[in-house]
Amino acid sequence: MDLSALNPKKKANTGAFLHLNHFGTGEPLYQYDDSITDPIEREKQKKAVGLYLMGMDSDYYQSKKHKTVNDILLSKNKKDAKTSEGMEIENIETLAQMTLGWENIDHNGSSIFSKEAVIALYTDYLWVREQADKFVANRANFI
Repeated sequence: MDLSALNPKKKANTGAFLHLNHFGTGEPLYQYDDSITDPIEREKQKKAVGLYLMGMDSDYYQSKKHKTVNDILLSKNKKDAKTSEGMEIENIETLAQMTLGWENIDHNGSSIFSKEAVIALYTDYLWVREQADKFVANRANFI
């Protein structure tokens, strides 16, 4: 069997789209045009809400993983030890670096994507971060 068709690395580097789901209902999130009054036309014009993410097989993630493990292994004393809060911030920053863009997300009054904006999104909305983490870790998303 030729395994090249099952290599997620290329797609993990270029990214895939995560369609966000409502944290309570599990339903996919859509942005609707409120100016359209016809319900059928409004449904046709809906736009998916989500993020473009690299996967865990990406070069960036693999490099970051090795750096983090090496930092832990090479820390000589408690002063160098990482705190839970520090690791959470580092995880948010890593996930933000793996986020290539977003669709139909308005956060803090702006729909403009930036690393700072996505860090704020992941900090403010744990459910979005959790979905992004799970998506990144699932190789099936990058085939």
